[in-house]
Order: sequence, then C-alpha cells, then structure tokens
Amino acid sequence: MPRLQLMMLGGFYARVAGGPAIDIATRKTRALLAYLALPPGRQHTREALVSLLWSDRGEKQAQASLRQALVELNRALEGAEGTPLIKHRDTLALDVALVEVDAAIFEQLAAKNDIADLERAAALYNSDLLQGLDVRDPAFEEWLTIERQRFRSLATAVLRRLGELQTGRTGIATAERLIGLDPLQEEGHRMLMRLHAEAGELGLAVRAYENCRKVLNRELNVAPSTETEALHQEIRAGRYRKAPTEREVFSAPTAAAQARLPDEIFAERPSLAVLPFANVSGDPEQRYFSDGITEDLITELSRFRSVTIIARNSSFVYRDKPVDVRQIGRELSAEYILEGSVRRAGDRIRITAQLVEAASGKEVWAERYDRDLGDLFAVQDAVTKAIVGSLPGRIEDAGARAAGRKRQENLSAYECYLRGRAYFREFDPGTSTAARDLFHRAIALDPTLAPAYAQLAFVEMRDW
Repeated sequence: MPRLQLMMLGGFYARVAGGPAIDIATRKTRALLAYLALPPGRQHTREALVSLLWSDRGEKQAQASLRQALVELNRALEGAEGTPLIKHRDTLALDVALVEVDAAIFEQLAAKNDIADLERAAALYNSDLLQGLDVRDPAFEEWLTIERQRFRSLATAVLRRLGELQTGRTGIATAERLIGLDPLQEEGHRMLMRLHAEAGELGLAVRAYENCRKVLNRELNVAPSTETEALHQEIRAGRYRKAPTEREVFSAPTAAAQARLPDEIFAERPSLAVLPFANVSGDPEQRYFSDGITEDLITELSRFRSVTIIARNSSFVYRDKPVDVRQIGRELSAEYILEGSVRRAGDRIRITAQLVEAASGKEVWAERYDRDLGDLFAVQDAVTKAIVGSLPGRIEDAGARAAGRKRQENLSAYECYLRGRAYFREFDPGTSTAARDLFHRAIALDPTLAPAYAQLAFVEMRDW
C-alpha cells in the first residue's frame, strides 16, 4: 500500500500510512512537497525548485534553503518503509508507487464518465487547492494561482456533468455546489431551478431564480439571460413539469418545504456568524478596514461546505452594539460566533479574532495577528487567509467533541461524519471499522454529505 498520503484539496495535510499526521513546520517545505506531488513522479530540477520557492535569495543561500527543506522532509518521513523522495544530483521527484495524492486521484476520476466516479471526484474536491498555504514568493504564487483555477475548472466541469445525470436531492446538492464555485455562471442557477421544479418545489425554484437575479445585479449590474428568464416564466406559469421516475427521492412538497431556503438542506452543518470586527483604533475613518476584514472572512468561509455561514446582512445588524454571544446565537440560529477587533497604531496593526460557542459562551479558539501596515489590503488579505486556514477545522473539532458525548443512535449525519473522522485519525486498524460504519451511516442519513464520501474513500485507501 502507499507509504505517503497527501491531501491538498483544501488545506495541506500529510501522513505516513498507518501513522500520525506529519508535522512539517515551515510553509516552504510544505510547498515543496506539494509541488513535487503535482503530479507525483515528475522530475524537477533543483535549479527550478530554487527559483520557484527562494527567488528572493542569492544562489548559494537559496541552494542551502533547499537542502535544509529536504533535511526537514527526510526527518518527517523517516517512519516510512522506503523514502518516497527520489533524489539525484540535479533533480528531485516523488516515487509514484509510494505516494497517494487526493488531487491526482481527483484528476483521474474527473476524466471518467461513470456517475459513481464523478461523485467520488466531487466528494474529493472540498475546497481550493492548498487553501491557506501562502509562501509569498511570486513564482510559486503564480503557479498556485494557475493550478487552483485549473482544479476549480475541473470541479466545475464535474459538477455540471453530475447535474445532468442526477435527480432529486443529490442533484440539488450538486447544483448548489456548482453555484458556490461559480455564482456568476447562470448554468448552475438554471440547474437548481429545474431540479426544484422537477421535484414539485416550485416555490424553491422561483427562489433560486431570485437569488440568481440578485447576484448578477449586485456583482455585474446585469439581468439574467433570455434562457434563464424563459425558464423562470415557465416555472411561474406552472408549465414546467417532469413525470416522476424511480430515481426521484422526493415526496410531494409540503407548505413548509415550499418555504425553505435552498441552503437549509445543510441545516445540520454547524452554523457560524461572523460579527463585524470592532474598530478600536480611536479613528472612525478606519472602520472600512475592519469591515473589509469581516466581509472577506464571510466570503472565504462560505466556500467551505462543512460550515453554514450566516449572511452578511444578518450579522452586520450587530455592528457597534454590545455583544452577548448567547443572545446573538439564538437570534441568528448560529452555533458559533466569530468576533474580533482591529487596532491601528502608527505603522503597525493588531487584529484579534476569537471563536466562541454560542450556547455556552466558551471560547473555542483565539489568535492575534500583528503586522506592519505596508500595503493595507495585502495585510487584510493575509490575515483573512490565516483565519480561514484555521477556523473550519476548529469548528469541526469542537463538533466532534460534542458528538463524542452522544449515543450513536442519536447522532445526526454530520455528527456521524465527525465521530468517524475522529476514529479515522487514530490510525489504528481496530478503529477503521468503526470509522467506516459511521461514514456509511452518515451517507445513509444524508446522501449529500460530500465529506463523508471523501473520508470513506480514504478509509478504503488506507486499509487497501
């Protein structure tokens, strides 16, 4: 079986098969391993790697940095049966026989036409490639931007093809993911409208059109296309019908179902409200920066399907008001609250952030970021990436601890997924069966829970 497993669709995560996660301390060493893995087996010259990751240093210093990174990698991988690193005098590579990479598996599955392969591909794509990995070297950032867009385009194509093959609830979940990836493309909105209409949920189909219209107006100042408008009129007039098939999983819609928002399919995912960060600089003119941090966080966190993010218009109601997280949690139906502050003093800025469990008021996570101002918007972007890179995992870990205190028969689909993931991370053969059973149970309770499919695939890979 493979000796090294790398997960890169989302944050970067590596482990030696059958062992714990690999702790790679430096960002550039993680970036080096990730670059070698796309795809594994490709030979890279040392000169090219130095130019990619240490372009700001002299030749000797850059070569020394590469050697130090390789020492760190060798130390991290010393538990493997045979090193996956292939080192020659002038080139480096990863042994394709000893490495398994989720991004490479995703690419292979994305080229298939079978619905099961496409569903596995969709489940593997959790978020952007190497989310949160920022090494601040122009050459690497350029490569990463191109690769992220390539994988995002592949994921979009996979979801479009799936949407043509699926029906019912699974199809609706696919359409919503497609909209989340590219909200300005009308194809995903039309797919969602059709699927709701085919399920008899005409109210939700019209709601999907309204969401499309608002997004296009807000972002591009344009109206929906003729094709989208025609579909909307067809649905409103009651002319859009499709005879039920044996693949349909919906029953006749109830009045409550007609009123539901599409995102409420994900109601059992933990919900997070990002409150406006407080401007404590003593200068009211600086509020644009604290608001910008908040809005960027809401936008970036909305990409994670494992967490439901409360809309900006709802959370900004609490700007400049005393914070009672318990009350806000009740009013917004939010399980977690992210709050923070921004203080600017001279050429330095301090940003604090803390994640709080709304029901108890207990702090789950907190961090402080001190930065030189320089380019103000670059600082804003860097801090946003840092928080986004930490937060979803913290919420999932908190949820896993809560799920661990419940009887299994009382667990929701998402709680089954969290508990299964906790078992999976113990890397013990005895816990693999428990993890597998919990992921199967999660999928049975919620067939749209993509992370459960992905984790089940990793269980099968590890035990293969």
